[in-house]
Amino acid sequence: MLYWRSDMSTALTTIVLGLMMAVPVTAQSTFEVPTVKLNAMSDAELRVSRMWGCHGTDNQVDSRIPTGRCVSRGVPLRVMIAEAYGIPFMQMNQLLSGGPNWLDEFYDIEGKSEKPATVAELRVMLQSLLAERFKLTVHREKKEIAVFDLVVAKGGPKLKRVPEDRECVASVADGPCGSIMGGRGRGMTGRDITMAVLSQNLTNWAGRIVVDKTGLKGRFDVKTTPWNPDVPGPNYTPESGADPNDLPTFYTMVQDQLGLRLEPQKEPVDMLIVDRAEKPVQD
Repeated sequence: MLYWRSDMSTALTTIVLGLMMAVPVTAQSTFEVPTVKLNAMSDAELRVSRMWGCHGTDNQVDSRIPTGRCVSRGVPLRVMIAEAYGIPFMQMNQLLSGGPNWLDEFYDIEGKSEKPATVAELRVMLQSLLAERFKLTVHREKKEIAVFDLVVAKGGPKLKRVPEDRECVASVADGPCGSIMGGRGRGMTGRDITMAVLSQNLTNWAGRIVVDKTGLKGRFDVKTTPWNPDVPGPNYTPESGADPNDLPTFYTMVQDQLGLRLEPQKEPVDMLIVDRAEKPVQD
């Protein structure tokens, strides 16, 4: 199933970036009158309407999602389960498993906080919604899996460090701040990203969880060329129009253009396992 999608303690913190441990329950641990319904949009409508995320007072998500809300439109329910437990989208396939096949059906969900809330507080409310409306139960399980450690290559990093006082403003031309756009057909472009965000995105193309062990702090701008997939499809053509045979491999691109290297390792990670879920009564 594929969606579009230092020391050991630091590594594990990166790997389980959202398998959030207990968040103190505040006076409000549920949403105001949340809505849940099966998505009935056409493919054309989904292409322009798809969105998901929890927008707290302390994070950035899709600008169409108002602050203080968790919203999904046209994405599998499994994606919102990952969101509720803080599993990075690009690492969902490796860190979330179990549950019935219908978790891949598209549900529209919206929950609004009664008062300003952080993303951690909103996720607690989303967990409550999923437990109440979908009868969702989960557990965590540690498992050793193959990963890639992201380390600095010989010669040093080739990333553009962002000045601490620079204010990043999202725009149509330059894209959002704090996230990465693109992929193998047009290269990666990111502004004001951390090594944690870069690692999560590299996971999407590496086929394994990528663990940040660069030791690089702060934020960076990243821009790469397209790269040649390891197993290109019969109609693969980069958006740049370049001959695929002239493009670097993914691993060469990471080393030559980012000044980083992917080292294969095996490490224990915390998995989120879905034990039970039931289809909800729709609003």
